[in-house]
Amino acid sequence: MVRAGDGANAVRVSVDLPRTVAGTPYRIEVSEPSVTTPRTHDITLSTGRTGESVTVTVRTGVDVESASLAGGSVVVVYDPAADTLSFEAGDDVSPAVAPPSAFAAAPGGGV
Repeated sequence: MVRAGDGANAVRVSVDLPRTVAGTPYRIEVSEPSVTTPRTHDITLSTGRTGESVTVTVRTGVDVESASLAGGSVVVVYDPAADTLSFEAGDDVSPAVAPPSAFAAAPGGGV
């Protein structure tokens, strides 16, 4: 486990999500919820064509920065110094970001 103040670098994980759902592009929005419970955040998936959206309120162990990005390649970043999660469009990120397969266990149980 990484703790704030350990001098650890940010952890970055690339996630490939579908660019469309039912043939329609969508947006992912992370925002502060209307409820004032600490460390709760709204995640909304919405489409521009149909005006459909769904929002889920989640409770997290860390603060999450507000963001708005298109579905597709997304990078989740944990900053241990600030104890926050943030999201970036994967198309705008350098190749230094490790894909999830980089975290797969090696044969024999090692990492």
